[in-house]
Amino acid sequence: MSNAGDDDGPTDFRRALKDVNPMDRRPLRPEPAPNIAPRRQGAGHADDPPASFEIERWGEQVEGRAPGIDTRVLTKLRGADPPPERTIDLHGMVAAAASQTLRREFARALEAGLRCVLVIHGRGLHSEGEAVLKEAFPGWLAEPPHGRHVAAFTTAAPRDGGPGACYVLLGRKR
Repeated sequence: MSNAGDDDGPTDFRRALKDVNPMDRRPLRPEPAPNIAPRRQGAGHADDPPASFEIERWGEQVEGRAPGIDTRVLTKLRGADPPPERTIDLHGMVAAAASQTLRREFARALEAGLRCVLVIHGRGLHSEGEAVLKEAFPGWLAEPPHGRHVAAFTTAAPRDGGPGACYVLLGRKR
């Protein structure tokens, strides 16, 4: 007995996808790290050199990890593991204010011993030209004094802002 909702399975599926083009399937290639300064131990100071990250970008996605951080950490972070304990909302700010806010809020997060922070930088859809905050964000993460405490970062899951936000994993206090 046939139901009214039955279809021809594979035939209908192929017909529905006939005009669909496959996504670009190039392998992910890390971009050169924006900074190559070594990560230093001890208390961070504003005059320390910037931290360095191995960064990968594809489409609107971006992720990075400090040298020595296992790629499995990024896999977990993509799924919000550990879950964000604080949200820092930068979107709509001018770059200078966003950078200062990020620096201040990271200091507070580190002082509180937080492990993961969600940073909303926006997608730049209402910006003239490029997405200023989104493009500057990885560089801001590397800045001292908080840069040496950033273990990894990745584009947030859609429920947390997708390409307009990132999870940032902070290193444990030593």
